[in-house]
Amino acid sequence: MASKGEFVLSQGVGYGVVVGIGFLFAGIMWGLSWVQNRYTRYDTKTSEEFNTASRSVKPGLIASGIVCTLSSPFLPT
Repeated sequence: MASKGEFVLSQGVGYGVVVGIGFLFAGIMWGLSWVQNRYTRYDTKTSEEFNTASRSVKPGLIASGIVCTLSSPFLPT
């Protein structure tokens, strides 16, 4: 166990781990999207498909979700 002031990993190794896991996750998501586009009828290339997750959602509900998402940082806590 490292004592106070000592680190188990250097800063460069820590950044490498974080960035490496990010690239790994992005690669997995890219692969899953490719498989979905190739072998299913769902297409991830449109924003409507992404926002509604292949459900039939009315435009008003989508608009209210967008407004809620964009305005939530400005609400008092």
